[in-house]
Amino acid sequence: MGVSADGQSLTITGASITFDSSYDPTTGIATITITPAGGLGTLPAVLDGQPGQPPVLQVGAVETLPAGSDATVALTELVSGGAGTASVYQLNFGIPVGATGASASNPIFDYIAGGETALTGAVGLVWNEVTSLFDPVVPAASAAGQVYYASSINSTSGTGPGPRNLTSISVPPQPFSWFPTVSGGCVVTGTVNTQVNVQAFVGSTIGDQVGVGYGVPGTPTQSVALMSGVPAGSQSGYGVVPAGMSATIVFAATQVASTLDAWTTSSTTSTFQVFTTPVQS
Repeated sequence: MGVSADGQSLTITGASITFDSSYDPTTGIATITITPAGGLGTLPAVLDGQPGQPPVLQVGAVETLPAGSDATVALTELVSGGAGTASVYQLNFGIPVGATGASASNPIFDYIAGGETALTGAVGLVWNEVTSLFDPVVPAASAAGQVYYASSINSTSGTGPGPRNLTSISVPPQPFSWFPTVSGGCVVTGTVNTQVNVQAFVGSTIGDQVGVGYGVPGTPTQSVALMSGVPAGSQSGYGVVPAGMSATIVFAATQVASTLDAWTTSSTTSTFQVFTTPVQS
């Protein structure tokens, strides 16, 4: 029997080839019998097969698609593979976003004093039995006051009693109710007959008095120190500025003695400031 192999094909001469009917489809194995004419023969090795490698699957890009579109998936071959080399494939996905939901109603805001806007800066709610509503409460950690200063101070002169406007300090809305804690003072130059007080008011000189400094008679030139103070008998909440509201604190000097003697104040010897002291509303 003549047998030859060139790596591409197998040639057998002088032999019979029998394909048995014992093919097993579950294993893919079939039996082939080669019988040499008049004798026996052997087959040389014709193929040195290498074990196959499992494919490699990679996850590629995940693209966000518009709402309502269909999801997509694409399998791309990156490396075809071969004997001893694994094939490589990449999966690319397209995932649509969810559609925007309809706005929901929030009936809870109907039970909050001031509605939804009143919740700015607040993280707590306290039930108010009088109004049957929840009052937004600013947490203590957020209720930190600030100091505001006068941008300019007036110099004054004359014989009139006043009150003379020395300066005013504007305070923007705060996220909490606050009391204007004022301080400062000025040097008043007059005569032994003059007695000048310095006061601080909310809004105008007819508003709530939140600070006062008392001058004394008999001293032509004296430094009048201003400190926080309200009139005796003032009710709770006097001078308090509600949360969310701006306020202007007015500083004025007034001659309280019965005299027409002249008196003056100077911007160079005057200073005023306001501290927003948080209070329970």
